[in-house]
Amino acid sequence: MRVALVKLLGHPERASPVIASFLFCACLLAHGGLVLAAGSANEICPPTANPCEITSVVSVDDGAVLDFGVRSVRLSGNGQLDVGSGRATLRCGHFDALASATQPRLKVKSGGKGGSMTVEARRGCSGNSSIACQDHAECAAVSAGTCSAGSGNIVLAGNVRGEGDPAADVSFIATGSFTSTGKIILERAIAASPIAHGGTLEIVARTGGVQIHDTIDLSGGSEAYGGRLSAESAGDLSVTALVDATGGADGGGIIDLRAGGDIDVQADLRVDSTSGEGVGGSISLDAGGDLTVTGSAGAQTLLDAEGHASAGEASHGGQLTLGARGRLTLNDHVRLRANAPNLEEGSAGGEIELSACDVDVRAGAALEAHGEEGGTVQIRGVESIVVASASTVDASGASDDGEIELVTGAFGHCEHDPAIVCTANSDCTVGCTSYECLENPDTGGTLAQFSPAPAMSEDPSLKPCGD
Repeated sequence: MRVALVKLLGHPERASPVIASFLFCACLLAHGGLVLAAGSANEICPPTANPCEITSVVSVDDGAVLDFGVRSVRLSGNGQLDVGSGRATLRCGHFDALASATQPRLKVKSGGKGGSMTVEARRGCSGNSSIACQDHAECAAVSAGTCSAGSGNIVLAGNVRGEGDPAADVSFIATGSFTSTGKIILERAIAASPIAHGGTLEIVARTGGVQIHDTIDLSGGSEAYGGRLSAESAGDLSVTALVDATGGADGGGIIDLRAGGDIDVQADLRVDSTSGEGVGGSISLDAGGDLTVTGSAGAQTLLDAEGHASAGEASHGGQLTLGARGRLTLNDHVRLRANAPNLEEGSAGGEIELSACDVDVRAGAALEAHGEEGGTVQIRGVESIVVASASTVDASGASDDGEIELVTGAFGHCEHDPAIVCTANSDCTVGCTSYECLENPDTGGTLAQFSPAPAMSEDPSLKPCGD
């Protein structure tokens, strides 16, 4: 390495330190097996390199801010950013991590606690594309037009790996859109430690959409809690692969998905507890447009917030909250589960809430919030609620009844004939029709419709959609 620099520079002690630094980096990056330590963007690529192609392992200094302006950054070959247990931020224009069969593109772990990594992909101002921005206000403040030059996208085809106790904390902030076709694993660490909690993942797409097409694993150890996924999209949001935020005795994790456009879920979302007396976690889906959850006969889609308990122990189901400004559809082969794990005293079913302009629960879908004490299922449709006859709504309890409620707006339309599951000798009152559970201690009751049926439940505060 020194010989090469001497030939290029003559006497390196008389050469410009900046030029020497650039050539040193170039030599390192040209040899994929070498490791470069970096605390700034210019230690990785010259300031004129666009894109900055990272083909070697870069060990990022703790506290480093790698600011590439609006230049693109691409990880390829043997390229990897290794944060270890430190904290680092990378700022650039377009960010692209290509697929690798041998190593993760982002590595955020160490022998102890997990590290923290933030990737910010920015655009340039239309009046001066060299000014980096994340929103129009930043450009307007310097009279540089709008924040519209460049893509500001984050594309992850390579994997992201973060471990530790606690696990890693990773954020992706895209001014444009976010797409992942590689795995993001921020789960319990070191020798599968039972007390290591799941990691934290934040995804933001300020003007575009979010697409998740490979596994996200934020699971915790058997004595820990699950991790947290927070994803916010200005456009549509799509999930076609497992998101696992399961936990142990401390409880399940949190999945919070919000979109200005539609949300489409075609894979399992899990925040259930898998050991000990852990309570179920929380799943929240909030769509500015339509929200659709889809399964198939061979691959049922499960939104799971179930608690866990061994024999003689009690636990609680979690919370599932699904909302849409447009239509909310649960297709067949979709199961929402917020059950308590057994009928031990004190085990209570969780809460399921569906809220939209129109709610459509199709044949074969199931909503379950049962336990020793029944849970709560509430369906609110401003203009319509349709619950198909071959669907199941279960908020039963062995000792205390659960609650099932269907509520429409004052001018809404409601029809249903699901398998409403009640407890023996209890009444289940549903907004459209009331049912009576006839005594049958062995099965928990059968259904007999009241005649005549009472009036549909109405809530005048629910305004027609679009108002």
